Amino acid sequence: PHMRTQQPELLTCKELAAALRRNVSFVWAMRRRGFIMPGGTATLEEARLWLIAHPQPRRNADHGSPRQRAEA
Repeated sequence: PHMRTQQPELLTCKELAAALRRNVSFVWAMRRRGFIMPGGTATLEEARLWLIAHPQPRRNADHGSPRQRAEA
């Protein structure tokens, strides 16, 4: 019998946010900080490994609310 290696599931931003138990804006912040999602997808493992190296993707982000940008 052939043993098929199971491929990790590719998740969209919305699915990845749910898997991480975060809001989709958290995944968008990850992407702004350099998390790559080829074709708009990534695996949960890729996201978790990236978060180990970048634990707070929203901190010091160069994007803020329109009000924060206006006050800068």
